[in-house]
Amino acid sequence: MTEPTPERLQETIDRFGFTEREARIFIYLQEAEKLLLELTRERSIETSPGSPMPRLGSIIWKETHLHEHFSALRRELALSVLSRNYPEGWGYVASEQSDKD
Repeated sequence: MTEPTPERLQETIDRFGFTEREARIFIYLQEAEKLLLELTRERSIETSPGSPMPRLGSIIWKETHLHEHFSALRRELALSVLSRNYPEGWGYVASEQSDKD
């Protein structure tokens, strides 16, 4: 895996509101997921030669065991951004009492 370019880092920071470190993690997660999917595709072709379509069980397994873990990691990054941008909680509305102080 190569180091993300400064342009790609900045684009990710701007698009999602990440810090540089979070953007780097996000990019590495994308790349890791892509490489892992390629590996599992290669493995499924080796185990079922001549079959042009992946087996349904293989597709379901990838969705429930592979994608879900990457989704959980991306959600964790999103929570970092939300908690930084909304420290009092998402959807927080200040009470009228605090406005008068």
